[in-house]
Amino acid sequence: MATKIKAGESYGFFTDTSVCIGCKACEVACKEWNELQGNNATFLADSFDNTGALDAQNWRHVKFVEHVP
Repeated sequence: MATKIKAGESYGFFTDTSVCIGCKACEVACKEWNELQGNNATFLADSFDNTGALDAQNWRHVKFVEHVP
């Protein structure tokens, strides 16, 4: 079982993009595990996106584009 993130320590997150379907379950799991506040889904041009970008409350971001321009 993984350990909780400790202040001042750096961690990484590996994603096997060959099997990623853009479901964002990893974003939800990261927030739940690290007790971070959730985000409201907003429509950003091509898709609904819960995080938009990385920041202090969003440690994991999957950009999923439904419609290729």
